[in-house]
Amino acid sequence: MTDVLLVEDHDADVLLVREAVASFEQKVRLHVVRDGLAALWFLRRQGDYARCPSVQLVLLDSSMPRMNACEVLRELRTDEATRDVPVVVFSSSARPRDVHACTEAGANGYVVKPVDLASFMDVVQGLLKDWLRASR
Repeated sequence: MTDVLLVEDHDADVLLVREAVASFEQKVRLHVVRDGLAALWFLRRQGDYARCPSVQLVLLDSSMPRMNACEVLRELRTDEATRDVPVVVFSSSARPRDVHACTEAGANGYVVKPVDLASFMDVVQGLLKDWLRASR
């Protein structure tokens, strides 16, 4: 079983990612948190997240409450316990400055969320396939 953390505050995107994971070729357990601070607690196993598993991939929305993707990434990359966790920013923004900021902060990848359902499913499953294969 592969564990993936989705950091996303929009219910519709959470539902779409759940659908993509459910029909994925490999067993994936998707964990969802709604903001950047909760993502840090989950990955560091703090507070209510003390018993959470290690994850093989984080899909991180770029703009969330409490902490945005760049803030989360900077925290993760300075912490020895989370420094090497693969993080792909999954964003609705295609602006080059946003891509650059996330890459500079330590993102392993940056993907723009497609607007149509079929493409969204394909992109999520492609991310899972590529990153989970690389983590083996």
